[in-house]
Amino acid sequence: MSASSRATYLTHVQVTRAPHAVTVILYGNGPLPYRVIPRGSHRLQLDLLDVKSAVPFRVLPVRHSILREIRIGTQLTTLQLVFDLVPGIKSSVHYAVKHRTRLIAVQFRQFR
Repeated sequence: MSASSRATYLTHVQVTRAPHAVTVILYGNGPLPYRVIPRGSHRLQLDLLDVKSAVPFRVLPVRHSILREIRIGTQLTTLQLVFDLVPGIKSSVHYAVKHRTRLIAVQFRQFR
């Protein structure tokens, strides 16, 4: 994938809630180059490389029993999304990342 065909902007964030899962879909204006960095037991960081934010917020409150909020910030040329899980979750939470042409879906699922 050439640099010119990659996304330059994160254009939209969509949250879908279910009783024991929450899915966050990130949309770009092209394919989103990314890397995932686990940050302890209650935080996940997703870096979008050479991407800027076009969403009108820096914090998105999710208010789900698994995911508290998503914070968006910039470090040099990287857009960082930090998923803050709810502290004290008694059961195990797993995450999965699926990449499609112009989107990334991050799902958090709670297993009891």
